[in-house]
Amino acid sequence: MTLKEIIKDALDDNNKQMSEADYENLWRRLETSVARRSVISRRDKSFVMKLLPFAAAAFVALAISVSITLINKEKNNQIDDKDVITGVSLEDEDIKLISGGKVDSYSQNVDIHVGTDGLLTVMADSTTEKATVKATKITSIIVPYGKRSRLTLADGTKIIINSGSTLEFPERFDGEKYEINMSGEIFVEVKKDVKRQFVVHTAEMDITAYGTTFNVSSYGDRREAPSVVLVEGKTGVRMTHNRNETSEIIMLPNEMVIYQNNTINKQAVDVKKHISWKDGYIFLDDTPIPEVLKKIEQYYNMSFDIKESVELQNIKCVGKLFLSANIDNVMTTISRLSSTRYRRQDNKIIIEY
Repeated sequence: MTLKEIIKDALDDNNKQMSEADYENLWRRLETSVARRSVISRRDKSFVMKLLPFAAAAFVALAISVSITLINKEKNNQIDDKDVITGVSLEDEDIKLISGGKVDSYSQNVDIHVGTDGLLTVMADSTTEKATVKATKITSIIVPYGKRSRLTLADGTKIIINSGSTLEFPERFDGEKYEINMSGEIFVEVKKDVKRQFVVHTAEMDITAYGTTFNVSSYGDRREAPSVVLVEGKTGVRMTHNRNETSEIIMLPNEMVIYQNNTINKQAVDVKKHISWKDGYIFLDDTPIPEVLKKIEQYYNMSFDIKESVELQNIKCVGKLFLSANIDNVMTTISRLSSTRYRRQDNKIIIEY
């Protein structure tokens, strides 16, 4: 048996994962090392040949050691699928303003002002250019996930529209009520008007504002239960499906009404937890990481494969999570708040816990 065959057998016996290419590479390195001594004397050659089997054995041992170390390192870097959450960036969508059958699209967040003449002035972020749109009887604005917008009505009422929301509003303030329809989430500062009610309709509730600042969330089955949070003033809430049969629940500041199981219940809350999104951050108070990631999905138009597990629910976050334009800054903060790790892989974010 040749020396080359002896070394190959030793490698096969001790490291069954070494490929033929790796073995050939090791043998070439051994040959090269010997070739460098081609100018030595005959007696030296005889001495080297006697030592060669021992050198080869040492080289094999080193090769086996390095190979096993690399394999173990690779195994140590492998994470059980049960301990990984993967997030994927979704395709970007435009904000759409629909009026009179005409659809205008905007790739950036927009600020819309409704004039008393029925004209809409639209300004997109990062630009000073303004567009004018003629409002019709009902105008709709659709804000996809990953985007936000602002709307100022003709009477001065201001509405901040969160990601994944749709809002329908009339051209003019006529009659005793000004009524809007929405799904998603909005923050409203209603201009006080003793002669006219301001009413927000969702699929579950009717909210009547009386010179009020409040937040309405109604994402259907995608998010948490529909709710109204009152910051200032006074608000009345009725269920939509039997509005004529139920009495109005009156809300005072720092109260929240939640719609669950076809009933509405009122409770005291810390309002900043529910309205901080409008100021560009999320207020976290022992918030389980699945809830945090759901908000990240909404704000950055992503999708995480969040698993239902007690372990995940027990990973809590406390503090302020600023919604930076750079998603890496956000994920770094989440990692610190939750003692998890994350890494990027193309358009994916992988969280290890």
